[in-house]
Amino acid sequence: IPDLSRRIIDTINNPNQISNDIFVLETVWRQFVENSKLKQDTKDKLIIDVTDIDQAKGQFGSVANNLQFDLSIHKGKSNRLYFTNEKDKQFQSNIREMYKLATEKPLGADYSFYLRRYLKNHLKKPTLFDNYINKVIIITDGYLEAEGKPADTRIKGFEQSLYQAVSIGNILDVITSKGLNIPKVDVDLSNSEILVCEVNERRKGKGFDFEILKIYWEDWFKRMNSKKVVFIQREQANEVTAKRITEFMKE
Repeated sequence: IPDLSRRIIDTINNPNQISNDIFVLETVWRQFVENSKLKQDTKDKLIIDVTDIDQAKGQFGSVANNLQFDLSIHKGKSNRLYFTNEKDKQFQSNIREMYKLATEKPLGADYSFYLRRYLKNHLKKPTLFDNYINKVIIITDGYLEAEGKPADTRIKGFEQSLYQAVSIGNILDVITSKGLNIPKVDVDLSNSEILVCEVNERRKGKGFDFEILKIYWEDWFKRMNSKKVVFIQREQANEVTAKRITEFMKE
């Protein structure tokens, strides 16, 4: 679930962000193929989705439809036959089209709305016959700011106490005591593992924001019962990020 807000065109704080995002998404695709291609009659599924309802309309809708890969409909034959060169081209061309459209109309990434309205409908729960694990990968700079709304990861106005908390090590205590926790969404993540990647502290963060954002997101997802939350900063080398994503998807 990539953040297609103005972060992707912010060349000051996030240079080369689109190419970074595409690298992350292509890594996810390669690992999905690697995990599934030698199997048969599986129910593996990969969905690349957008957070904003306006982005999901019109051209975004047609692109999103081409970024859903459901192996449950590929029955009675090896998954190798599903992963053709055409599927690779479909993925790559639609990812690039998605970012092209997003640069023309970037909007705030409303993850709270997305989790409540869309994600809960995608999540699979274990049954007597199938054991599902939902792997949710969020690509964002970490600042949770929906268009036209106050930030959910509230740092502005609380810098002094939060930056001091980073040094002391009691960030969550300060966030909770001041009532700054991100509001919980009505979605059960007990069968979901979360990876947040490409987190990139803005220049005004003064070397403190990353730790604060990490606690904000971890606390938010844990209050929605997620048993695992992995939080990855934007790395100097993309291959470091690729390794972390691969490990997350394999586990």
